[in-house]
Amino acid sequence: MSDTEKMSILSNVIVTRNLILRCFAGIYLCAFLSFYIQCEGLFSHVDGILPAQVEPIRGKLFHDKLMSFIDQPNWIRILKLASFATFPSIELICLSGILLSFFAFVTTKFCITPIFVLLWTFFYSLVDIASDFHHQSDDLLLEAGLVCILLAPMFSKRYGISDNVMLVLMKWVLFRFLFTSGAVKLASGCPHWWNLTAMKHHMLTLPLPTNLAFYSYYLSDGYLKLITIFVHLSELLVPWFFFAPIRSLRIFAFYWLLFLQLCIIATGNYGYLNFIIIAMMFSLLDDSHFKSRETEYGVSYRKIFSFVLTLATVFFIIIITMKYYQITWQDGKLDAQILFTKQQYMDMLRQMIKFSPFIATIAIINVFLQSCISHPNISNTRGFFSKLSKIVHLLALTLVAISLIGCSTVPHGKLHPDTNIMNTTIGQAYEEVFQKYHIVHEYGLHLRKMRSERLELGIQYTDIEKPDKSKPKQWKEFDVTYRPANLNHSMPYAGPFFSRIDFRFYEAVGKGAKLEKNLWLANFIKNLLRNSRAALSLLGRENLSKMKMPPKFIRVAFMRVSYVPNDDSKKNAGLYTRKILNTEYIPPMSLTSQELTDLIKNLKIPKKKEKETYPKVLETLKQLRIFVDAFDGHLLVNGILVASFMIMMRLRRR
Repeated sequence: MSDTEKMSILSNVIVTRNLILRCFAGIYLCAFLSFYIQCEGLFSHVDGILPAQVEPIRGKLFHDKLMSFIDQPNWIRILKLASFATFPSIELICLSGILLSFFAFVTTKFCITPIFVLLWTFFYSLVDIASDFHHQSDDLLLEAGLVCILLAPMFSKRYGISDNVMLVLMKWVLFRFLFTSGAVKLASGCPHWWNLTAMKHHMLTLPLPTNLAFYSYYLSDGYLKLITIFVHLSELLVPWFFFAPIRSLRIFAFYWLLFLQLCIIATGNYGYLNFIIIAMMFSLLDDSHFKSRETEYGVSYRKIFSFVLTLATVFFIIIITMKYYQITWQDGKLDAQILFTKQQYMDMLRQMIKFSPFIATIAIINVFLQSCISHPNISNTRGFFSKLSKIVHLLALTLVAISLIGCSTVPHGKLHPDTNIMNTTIGQAYEEVFQKYHIVHEYGLHLRKMRSERLELGIQYTDIEKPDKSKPKQWKEFDVTYRPANLNHSMPYAGPFFSRIDFRFYEAVGKGAKLEKNLWLANFIKNLLRNSRAALSLLGRENLSKMKMPPKFIRVAFMRVSYVPNDDSKKNAGLYTRKILNTEYIPPMSLTSQELTDLIKNLKIPKKKEKETYPKVLETLKQLRIFVDAFDGHLLVNGILVASFMIMMRLRRR
């Protein structure tokens, strides 16, 4: 049997693997850049909102120091052993991650296991100190990044013995994220998802909308209901095709979900979240999808079969849609409604939650057996013991993949009360190990309730010694770049740049908007009252030129934001209007306000100043920070990403 015939049993995935690794290197590059740009205003001990608190490694004996480090593994703690202060350590970790991810992105020579181990541990160290500014995109990058470590070759570019197994594991992570995102929407009982008006509200209330969200909001109600059905199918039905043994079904799922992700990217700034999903989606393809092959006997029949199967899949989805949704056209208007009850949905969801881990496990076992039979690294090896050692190596990695699937059933099972196993032994192991070390995560928590209106927190200041609340003209506003909080401001496309503070502002007005859960705002106000450059640039670089002197008072007001009528969009300078509500989130405060001091005390920020060492390193970091501050975050990240891509293409031509 020739190698070509052997590979017909097991898909060749060298190109696919390298593409996924390069994509994740690019995502790491964007993640480290985004973190570095914002870390001074968020985590520094001088101008940070929540200064990073990392305990040094303690213990006199080596064993004690090792156990102390294992309890909280973090590169910052290692750098502290070398007498680096906390914030310079954060900057050095970011810059190291930027350099490594850049090299891994532009050339596959750096797409190896040691590099991805370093990238994962660097990013883990940053997420570990992110505190209130942590986001689910961090969790997804860490979980998928762990699979990349298992997928990447150690040093060689050759076809890895476990590549196919790890791609199935990648599919499982992708399946869990998408399926969970879809499942919680209906399971929460949110009326907007059940009456199919969710997309109408979503276009107004999504965290950081773009201009295209405005135009999508004014699509016809019937069409937006169809889009809501499309989202249901995309997240609850299409992910099951990931584990289909037929290649054309996986390709169909890839392009279906690619369209969904591109639409999400076009209408909202979710940072690198959707780019992670697209990178994982490449696991649905194999090398034959990227390479043009010469026409062979029988190829046309395979193409016809794939085409017929794709049509059958589309027909199947149409049947499912007609069975569970009623779509009508009456008096020139399109309408739709759900035909199943919540109890029927929960019963179906319970079965899907129980069934899905077994499907993924069977898929991994199937790939393991195929690899034992037809993988060239095994089949071309001579000698019984040499083959046995490689099979044992493959078996060990397969068991690791199955173990990760088993542990991920804990957060996966929390979707339904009957499948929740948090109180079991495996549930305790998940809490103590896997959740603590960011190995597997729970997703979709923010999707349980769709907001009916858009509320924003507007930060206002005044230079008057004794301001009057009843006179709004006394109050001016700080410029905000990515949130629709200022009139006449466009909503820019941020691309993979992730604005942590703007997402935190969005979350601050949800779930009752209690100040006790958002005490970080108090320290942020203090930094703004000090006219801190780092704090001002977090909101928008326009504030740096506008704020010549520190303000006397700052308050935080509730605002109700809505889009202007579609017919008036060309007449107005902006796409949305807002109304400042009478309720204040935080009353006017100055640097001498006792209430502000009390709020900051509740944050328990240590006042002890760290000793600064390595003056030359600190000066270099300072000069680099001055250079970076000259650019908007999204322009810098997108510019470096495009430049890296051009360098990569140049190297490929050579």
